[in-house]
Amino acid sequence: MDRDDITRPAALALVRAEFAARMGDVTRLADLDLTSRDLTRVLPLLQEVLERVADLLGAELAILWVADPVKQLLHAVLWTGFDDAYAGPLQVAFGSGSAGRAVAERAAVLIADVEDYAGDGIFRHGVVAHGMRSAYGIPMLTTGGDPMGAISVFYTEPTTPPEHPMPLVKTYARQAAEIVDRGTLYAEARELALLERERGRQLRSLADAALALSAGDDLDELLAIVTAAGRDIIGAGRGSAIRTGAIRTGAIPTGTTVAPLTPVVERNQIVRLTGEQLGSDMDLPDLLAAPLVGRDGRNLGLVQLSHKTDKSAFSAEDEAIIVQLAQMTSSAIERLEALAAERSARCSAEAAARTYALLSEASATFASSLDADELLTALVAMVVPTLADWAVLHLLDEPGAEVRLGHVQHRDPQKRPQVLAFLNEYVVALDMPTGAGAVLRTGVHELYPEFPAMVYENFAATFESADDQPDEQRRIVSPSVLVVPLTARGRTFGALSMMREQTYTQADVEYTLDLVRRAALAVDTASRYAFERELADGLQRSLLPRSM
Repeated sequence: MDRDDITRPAALALVRAEFAARMGDVTRLADLDLTSRDLTRVLPLLQEVLERVADLLGAELAILWVADPVKQLLHAVLWTGFDDAYAGPLQVAFGSGSAGRAVAERAAVLIADVEDYAGDGIFRHGVVAHGMRSAYGIPMLTTGGDPMGAISVFYTEPTTPPEHPMPLVKTYARQAAEIVDRGTLYAEARELALLERERGRQLRSLADAALALSAGDDLDELLAIVTAAGRDIIGAGRGSAIRTGAIRTGAIPTGTTVAPLTPVVERNQIVRLTGEQLGSDMDLPDLLAAPLVGRDGRNLGLVQLSHKTDKSAFSAEDEAIIVQLAQMTSSAIERLEALAAERSARCSAEAAARTYALLSEASATFASSLDADELLTALVAMVVPTLADWAVLHLLDEPGAEVRLGHVQHRDPQKRPQVLAFLNEYVVALDMPTGAGAVLRTGVHELYPEFPAMVYENFAATFESADDQPDEQRRIVSPSVLVVPLTARGRTFGALSMMREQTYTQADVEYTLDLVRRAALAVDTASRYAFERELADGLQRSLLPRSM
């Protein structure tokens, strides 16, 4: 185009039409990138604008800047006549230099002689270092007057740009602003669409997590579900869900940080920290944690995430998501606790019913016989295998007499000879500090959560010359032991030792004491009956005549 014709309205209209057509060919919504400063698809058009403006103003050096309204900065995106290493990192604040002032003032700004310019020292130093004396900044304003950036041209001598190309220069600048604005709007629209799509995915994942949590019937499974859901939805490289008890006892997953979690557990606070806030001692890039809170306000544990995969900081949206996950998990945990309590109550009721039934059956059995030995045999048979894997009854016929082995019962008949072999070697005496001898002496029951080490050593020594292996011995010796006295009318005449794998509970102890008390009374009654019968028989015999 001839420079003498550039002021004609037809020429200006031709420029606008040309760029509108070019813009339509170059930019498509699907091709635009996601950030306002990533304008790859429209850079060729902007480069052409920059070159034409520089040519119209007779400048060999020029820069096209794109505005960042949030940070109030201009970023150099295109340049001509400068080294990439110098121009690439350039940033100018709004109100600084020719370009920054042009954006701030919404008008072209001329710095006729940089040496006389008292403005930004960094700008002045850079311009002088590259041999430039004059700078002219033209704002890139949209039709609505919004600044999208600026175009700066530079001269090596103090220069005033010519006036006659200014209408066309402003047209080019406005076209550049429209290009940037259109690219920014499309990019923002696409970014918003992607954000909405991501939010939809997160909501679906939350719904899936809620369904999985509602169906879970195991605490470890629930914690695994919420951990996986949190990492997937928010995008974290690490995560864990922990119960409060594990935090207090230190039994927490490897890599879990305890110190920053104290407010979460003790005060039910949400913690969202960056690596700088955590400090170098924690060696974590970030941390997001939410408490698991019951309906009564008690802390049930927490969910924590770290190492966000996109390297960004945890956001308020991430915090809202983890709070939702924590609330769903808390409800699921309380549901499991309620089910466990209900199951426990039902089991306790069933056990109590069985206990009453067994005690009733025992009472009927004990009342049906007046034979002491038969009653003791029935007692041992009742506790194996209901209450014990094997049981031994030691008896004391008279006070101060030696203790004798009464009855032995094992749930596995093949193990009975081995038990008898041990019991024949392991003699029970009244002066023993523990075990059946002590119970016979004191009349007080004894409970051992584990089989006494001394007794086990004696048991093992019994089989040193036998064919049984140590593991076979351990199958005979059960870990939990309960020894209860048989006492009637203040006299202890027997001690029942019971052993099993499962630890005896207090309910087991109370039930066994009740059962043995009934048996002891029945045995005492049978013994008294036998004594009285023998006495009556002797009396009758004494009254018979010595001869017919």
